[in-house]
Amino acid sequence: MSADLRCFGRRGALFTRLDQPDMTTAQPASMTVTAADGVAHTALVFAAAEPTRHVALILPAMGVPASYYEPFGQALAAKGLSAVAMELRGTGSSTVQASRTVDFGYDQIVRRDIVAAVAAIRQQLGEVVVHAVGHSLGGQLAALALARDPQLFASLILAASGSVDYRGFGFPKRYGVLAQTQLAAAVAHTLGYFPGHRLGFGGRQPRQLISDWARQIRSGVYAPTGDDYNYEAALRRVACPVLGLSLQGDTLTTAKSTDLLCAKLAGCRHDRRHLRLALSAQDGAQVHFRWARQPDEMAGLIGRWVTENFDGEVVSSERS
Repeated sequence: MSADLRCFGRRGALFTRLDQPDMTTAQPASMTVTAADGVAHTALVFAAAEPTRHVALILPAMGVPASYYEPFGQALAAKGLSAVAMELRGTGSSTVQASRTVDFGYDQIVRRDIVAAVAAIRQQLGEVVVHAVGHSLGGQLAALALARDPQLFASLILAASGSVDYRGFGFPKRYGVLAQTQLAAAVAHTLGYFPGHRLGFGGRQPRQLISDWARQIRSGVYAPTGDDYNYEAALRRVACPVLGLSLQGDTLTTAKSTDLLCAKLAGCRHDRRHLRLALSAQDGAQVHFRWARQPDEMAGLIGRWVTENFDGEVVSSERS
């Protein structure tokens, strides 16, 4: 998740809504994803009505549970694209929770959890073509997973996701973003974890993850704690198609933030779009999240894009 100054210290409607998934529609199927270190979560499965080999792996924003993406997963399935919504470690159904004694960061999610999610999809659904659909932090982590294994995903779809480099924000906001996110890292270091569930930002997060996040904000470089892999060089070698979607009015991931992450993926074929959705008149922080609850426009666009860029097995209900 990129940083919005107004979210710090706030426990308003935005985060209340994140905790209340819509229960009026049919419930998805589920499958257990277990990482190599034994940490597990329950992923949600949304099957397209017609057979398809294409599956979208939805990677959530920081602190947002997989259940929040149920309307989005259902909308993708309605467009002919099966979907699986995973949890980020420590959130939702994850079997661990950040604390003074339980710490983890980008490295564990990238090298263990995402890899385990793709393996579980292939085990349960067969030899499918997996597309990463990453929201906010989820898009960044998907990109890092591709840097580790360029064959992991057939494509990368950045949904309101981008580099959190503070220079991706306008002046003078960028300096507020820098100051407050570094303060968040200091709080996490002092307490042993980040109490975002009390501060109204990002949920309860481990010290290492907040440190990784804050480091990328101030430096623009992906260098996860405890991992000497050169992600910046590896990102330039990734060669899959990338769909970069930013949203008009989104104050948490700006258009420039998305551009900065796309620029790191220099070897990819990019389709870059800045969307004005019907919900763009809402508060900027709301825009960043609410598209997943009112997902028809985004799901339709993604379904068409997969159809146009791959083998035509996805059948979008919006096509004439």
